[in-house]
Amino acid sequence: MKGLKLSLFIVIILSLSSCKSKMTSSQNSDRVNIKESTVLGESSYQFPKSVDIINDYDAVFTDIEYQELVEFLNYYEEETTRQIIIVTVSDLGPYEDIQQYATDLGNTWHVGTAGKDNGLVIVLSKRLRKVGIATGTGTQKVLTYQICKDVIDHTMIPLFKENKYFNGIDSGIKELMKSWK
Repeated sequence: MKGLKLSLFIVIILSLSSCKSKMTSSQNSDRVNIKESTVLGESSYQFPKSVDIINDYDAVFTDIEYQELVEFLNYYEEETTRQIIIVTVSDLGPYEDIQQYATDLGNTWHVGTAGKDNGLVIVLSKRLRKVGIATGTGTQKVLTYQICKDVIDHTMIPLFKENKYFNGIDSGIKELMKSWK
């Protein structure tokens, strides 16, 4: 019975956490091996290795947009210790749920300040027409699932529909920052 309660607790915690330099082709082979969430019970999957605060594996941003995001997010991290990572991908591997992908990726990359668990990961797949926001356990106390969902639905997606991916990400980040105090 105690083991069942522990398993249920882990499932609930993982569920709650789901609000949560450009890569060259030679960097594609440099991957980090991880095991997906034991709740999913799926085989191992290799996430790409983090190369920067912006990991534009799907080449969504121009060089200028990329640099602007890097500077803005680095400044924000220096001022607050909160880390925001942006990841663009063309596919999710064996994942169907972009939220779970973002959560597992954030956990694998240890996004956020150690001890504070104050990271945030935004994953965008332009090809799949999906976006997910995953928060660390310290972040999810402020940026709830509903806040993240509202930012996706009302701020990001309308701009993505106009093919304004940079504007959608930029506006979404700024909207999340307003709530993340």
